[in-house]
Amino acid sequence: RTGATVGFSNYSFHSVTVEDHENKFLPNGVFPTGESLFQATKKSNDLTYVQRQIQAKSPKVSKAIAQRLEVTDEWMNNREAIMRCIVRLKFDQHDYLRESLLRTGLRKIIFNSRRDDFFGTGPSQDGNNILGKILKELREEYQRNLIRVLDLNMNL
Repeated sequence: RTGATVGFSNYSFHSVTVEDHENKFLPNGVFPTGESLFQATKKSNDLTYVQRQIQAKSPKVSKAIAQRLEVTDEWMNNREAIMRCIVRLKFDQHDYLRESLLRTGLRKIIFNSRRDDFFGTGPSQDGNNILGKILKELREEYQRNLIRVLDLNMNL
């Protein structure tokens, strides 16, 4: 896939590095995609499982590895916070993605997934679009930070 927003998906090949993150679900390591890290959080205390996610050749493989798992209620209740951390790490670690996100201006960000009605829009296009909302919130934060920097430079 190509285009200005291609990196916004967890399936994009943008690595995410985690080092002693405050979110207890996030294991340490360099993950090839946001998806592999997200799937690793489902069983982050199992180092063999986490290593399989780190070595996954594609996001589809990461998801397939996790398909057999039973996730805990605690994980389900924290999945939005987990995703928020992963998205922030990914965009903080890749300048190009952060700049692409800022270039979306004030436009809506929609994760158009027919399969996922929690993080995406779902099959009926009326899903929660949580990933889109996370990206929008992160963009607003980056915009505020940019305005602060510009204000500081203007006052020098």
